[in-house]
Amino acid sequence: MNNIFPLINSLHSIYMDYISFVESIGNDVLYSVILPGSGNIIGGKSVLIGNFESNIEKAFIKAVGMKLALGCNLRITNDWKCERPSTRIVSIAILRDCLLKDVKTQNCLIRLKRISMMLTLPLKFLLN
Repeated sequence: MNNIFPLINSLHSIYMDYISFVESIGNDVLYSVILPGSGNIIGGKSVLIGNFESNIEKAFIKAVGMKLALGCNLRITNDWKCERPSTRIVSIAILRDCLLKDVKTQNCLIRLKRISMMLTLPLKFLLN
């Protein structure tokens, strides 16, 4: 199992009817940045929302970044179900390995596209 989840969106973890949003508006806090919580190396996308809206579609303003965990949280997370980094350098090595695999995959797809153009075959025939 992997511990890199870039597609998780923290927007989907928000309930706009939490009392915290009403209290934040009462204290003049109108906007929040919501981060996904996890001990994974990449835990997902962070979002900026308006606390005063009634649902997440209206509250969403924009995606503002990715959550990375490269510190002590990795060491205290229990019941790990995948590669478990115990230091920052191991976390970075796992992240780097994942990024290198992505680059290799992207390069293979570019080569397959070129081959399909030379052979005048649709790319889907080469991928099946």
